[in-house]
Amino acid sequence: MNGINKKIVGYSDVISLRPSEKISFMVSCDNKIKSIYSRFVKLIQGDCNPHGPGFKEEEILSYKLKKHRAINQKVYSGSYIFIPIKKTIKINTDCTFLTFIKPTLNNKKKQNIISSDYLNKQKIEFFINKNYCLELKIDNKKILNLKRKFLEKNWYLIGFSYSLKKNIIQIFQYPVNHENSIKEILKKEKVKISVIFNKHISIASSIIDKKNNHLLNCNSFNGKIDSPKIFEGIIKESQILKLSTKPSFKIKLKLITHWDFTKFISTEKIVGRGKYKLNGYTVNFPARAMKGILWNGEEFNWKNKPQHYSAIHFHDDDIYNANWKKTFEWIIPKNIKSGLYSAHVFDSKKNEDYIPFTVLPLKKRRKNKIVFLLPTASYMAYANDHNSVNGYNYEMLMGRLTVLQQEDLFIDKHREFGLSTYDTHSDGSGVCYSSRLRPILNMRPKYSSSNGGIGSGLWQFNADTHIIDWLEHLNFNYDVITDEDLEKEGLQIIKDYKVLITSSHPEYHSTKCWDTIYNFQSIGGNLMYLGANGWYWRIVWHKKFKGIIEVRRAEDGVRSWEAEAGEYYHSFNGEYGGLWRRLGKAPNKLLGIGFSGQGFDVSSYYRRTKQSYLKEVDFIFKDIKEDILGDFGLVGGGAAGLELDRYDQSLGSPKNCYVLATSENHSDLYLGVSEEIGVNMPNLSGSQNPNVKADLVYFKKNSGSKNFSTGSIAWSGSLSHNNYNNNISKITLNVLNDFIK
Repeated sequence: MNGINKKIVGYSDVISLRPSEKISFMVSCDNKIKSIYSRFVKLIQGDCNPHGPGFKEEEILSYKLKKHRAINQKVYSGSYIFIPIKKTIKINTDCTFLTFIKPTLNNKKKQNIISSDYLNKQKIEFFINKNYCLELKIDNKKILNLKRKFLEKNWYLIGFSYSLKKNIIQIFQYPVNHENSIKEILKKEKVKISVIFNKHISIASSIIDKKNNHLLNCNSFNGKIDSPKIFEGIIKESQILKLSTKPSFKIKLKLITHWDFTKFISTEKIVGRGKYKLNGYTVNFPARAMKGILWNGEEFNWKNKPQHYSAIHFHDDDIYNANWKKTFEWIIPKNIKSGLYSAHVFDSKKNEDYIPFTVLPLKKRRKNKIVFLLPTASYMAYANDHNSVNGYNYEMLMGRLTVLQQEDLFIDKHREFGLSTYDTHSDGSGVCYSSRLRPILNMRPKYSSSNGGIGSGLWQFNADTHIIDWLEHLNFNYDVITDEDLEKEGLQIIKDYKVLITSSHPEYHSTKCWDTIYNFQSIGGNLMYLGANGWYWRIVWHKKFKGIIEVRRAEDGVRSWEAEAGEYYHSFNGEYGGLWRRLGKAPNKLLGIGFSGQGFDVSSYYRRTKQSYLKEVDFIFKDIKEDILGDFGLVGGGAAGLELDRYDQSLGSPKNCYVLATSENHSDLYLGVSEEIGVNMPNLSGSQNPNVKADLVYFKKNSGSKNFSTGSIAWSGSLSHNNYNNNISKITLNVLNDFIK
């Protein structure tokens, strides 16, 4: 790990746990570091802005400082299929291998289609070479190669046949239904070989070795692979041609094996049908529920016609689990309070990393009245995003040059650490999966994001520590849970709390999470939504594999990419992806407000409305005389900024809602959300568009549930102003005191 400045990085096996449970930490260090130390802290304030409260932590004294041997650990990214061979298979007949592929990236590197055994003992290797041409090797010796380069993002039928009797081998590459004039190509060679599968078969990569049950891979393929098959006998040229023009054509040869990607799409399983049932599994989560060679636009839901979704899309930068060796562990003390914590790892030269996690309350103990919901799905959606480095319009959106942190430079250099769902893969396709089982360098205290407004520049995790800090400063007793816990336990984990407080930007939520919050309100639970752009995108958590989400950006919304037509349904459970607004569950129905606009230069303020002076909401404005609210703050200089939510009855905002204040005077770098623009036209920016605003709202539900929403991401950055004595802090305090009664 020869990083840019960042010399210690790590991650944990879990993101939340209860007292008496164990958490493990995996750490990698620069080769020059010989040893590191570990301590544990309670995280309170992660913002290092000298104009604010400053960085705050409380050391856990029961954990004695420990020394550990520093090791350098690599990440082997790239998705593929691994098929273990329990008993050596020697094919003593003529045979044919064929598959459909859609290569998507000419990276001038070797890209494996199928291979057997480990790299240094390779028996069969069929791949795209550095010249972007098809090549076949047997026993590490080049047998045949073709000279016609592939065209990116076009389907091909490829394969090879071997005649045992004639010692003739042939490879072929036929375009499938290409409109342009690409001729098929086939080449033969007389050679004596044996077709043996000894230890394993890998598809879309080469296996270097296997250590500690962890596969080490290279030569990743970029693109789609559909229906790889091995037959007994030699396929005729006329059959190849027929199959290339009609992919549904049935080859009348006995099947040795067929890896059918239409089965178990929601899992890692790969099923082999035929004489040898060579079952395997995917590694690093290649994209499934992908359009295959048979897709014709008749069906968009893979569950209804899985045979049209017979392809898997592989990428050289896919990653699920870094699979590093454990460096140290900690059993959470029985008496520790619920809250936000972190392992702090460092060396003698001030190189360091913080690895955050949450301690949940014990199930059986009496809970506090307040619970804070940490939006880990949203953190994962933005995990290691490269917007500041690669976003072509990033500086234009912010109206200023980006200031890069050492973490930004590090993840730009080390792409193997994985991408965010705002990134695109190396082949240009959108990233739809994101995992926390890898170092996430923008989910750290002390990190300043280029997304944030002028000043603290906080976004996501570190911005949320402002809320934690405010609760701590005012001596509230509270618990902390994550939305991953909400996904696992549902209403049970929050039903006994009087009030649930959200983060500054809880953007990504599953169906279960949406429903659980709704059910919490239905039993009288109170909700404080201290942010904006919440409950925007639908995501899916994998049922079996921990710590991974899926996002399908379908058709609409503010996004850096959108799914291809026909690939809008999540592979994990078959749910349609996209905006909750487009799914009939706009955030307005939960929160009273929904996403209306965004800007990343300076934040503004709120002006009170006539409704704010009504007797019914007097308690919210206790000790507040001024009309202008939040014309101060660490994030952009005001409480109304970055992303904004507004009241809108047409989207489900309740009629009995009090609009207490509305932001104004936003700059022209603030723009309305794309889902509300039917036709592009002038006057859509902040100073001219009346819909670009944040609304501060309060409403009750028939269940008795009280709800307060701020409509701004920047709100949390104003809480600590003037030693926490300001109108934003007072309003939040007045609401919370009322809600916990």
